[in-house]
Formats: sequence, C-alpha cells, structure tokens
Amino acid sequence: MLYPALGTLTAIWLLLNPLIDLESGQRSVLAVAVGVLSLVLAPLGLWYRPARGIIAALGAILAFVNFVDPGSVGAMANFAASGFALIATGMALQPNSGIPEAIAGEDVTARLASKVKSSSLPATA
Repeated sequence: MLYPALGTLTAIWLLLNPLIDLESGQRSVLAVAVGVLSLVLAPLGLWYRPARGIIAALGAILAFVNFVDPGSVGAMANFAASGFALIATGMALQPNSGIPEAIAGEDVTARLASKVKSSSLPATA
C-alpha cells in the first residue's frame, strides 16, 4: 500500500507545480498531464496490473524529458525525482492478502486439530 500512496502523492505534487512556479511553459503542461493520469492510475494499479506499467512509463518519460527540454536546476531535479517515484510506483510488487489460495477455503482449526491428534506427543498425567 506504500507505493500507490507514493504515486498519488507524486501526482498531487505534479499538479501543484505550476501553482508554485516551479515549472513553466511546456514543462508545466507535461507536469499537469502526468499528474492527472497518475492520480487516476496509482490507486487503479492495485486491481488492474497494466495500470502500473503505464505509471512506470509515465515516470520514465518525466525523468527523461530533462534531456529534451531543460529547465532550471530545481525544475530538472523535480522531474527526475518525480519520475523516479512514479517508476517505483509502477514497478512495485503486487500486494496480496497473505493467505495462500490452497488453504483459503479450508477450515484452519480443523486442520490444526488433525495435526495435533496425529502427533506422537507423550501423554501427561
């Protein structure tokens, strides 16, 4: 759950970039576009696996746009860090419930009781 939250936080940060005059021109349009897409795709990545690949691709685009359209040092660091955060969000492991599918339908207490009965523990008086 950490990585979808990181992706959502990064998306909100990208949406606020033009408001704090960190980005301007084409870079601000790109920041807002990536921010809107990431805001939708980051929570969706929990249930729809291809959404995480799209988030990672958006992060790569954001990180490498510095080579095509350079800005100030702060703006370039912003895009590099935001791109890395989105790549990490997209490449995170799939969360699971922690219960293996093989025993999800079984009664765990009955299974443990049968193991206790079959064990060869000495009887105590």
